[in-house]
Amino acid sequence: MAQLAQVVDPEALDACEGARAKLALEVDRGWMAQGARLRIAAPKRMPCARCDGGGCDGCERSGVLRAPAEADARAIVVELPRDQPEGSVVVLRLTRPFADHDDIAQLLLHLSPADEADARVTRIATSAALVPTGDAGPRPLVIAALVALAALLGWLAANGP
Repeated sequence: MAQLAQVVDPEALDACEGARAKLALEVDRGWMAQGARLRIAAPKRMPCARCDGGGCDGCERSGVLRAPAEADARAIVVELPRDQPEGSVVVLRLTRPFADHDDIAQLLLHLSPADEADARVTRIATSAALVPTGDAGPRPLVIAALVALAALLGWLAANGP
């Protein structure tokens, strides 16, 4: 599984002089409660988080920061923390959110619970049967499917196509 996040020193993030963009979106409150994995389609332009769009040295006095032009390069995948208090806003600080695009050093992603998710937010579905929960280990259905697959492969290997 790909690494989704890395814990870094907050003081080092605060000391970073690179440009910081801000993006505020609404997320389905059920997704937030479940700690869902989300795909965010970031816009091409986002307000500067340092000056809130007023213009500063971080954004070269423009008030906005530019993300990559290609939509695929602006896609961000995040996994929400589980067990957040109901109705709380989650703020994620992402470093180098657009890996090969150095214009934005950090993105402050403000996610607020709502009845319906913003059009830029989609949930990435995970197969419930394949995701272990807690210490329960793999579910019996997964084990049965793997045993059946192993038996089928064994039969094909012994009998040919």
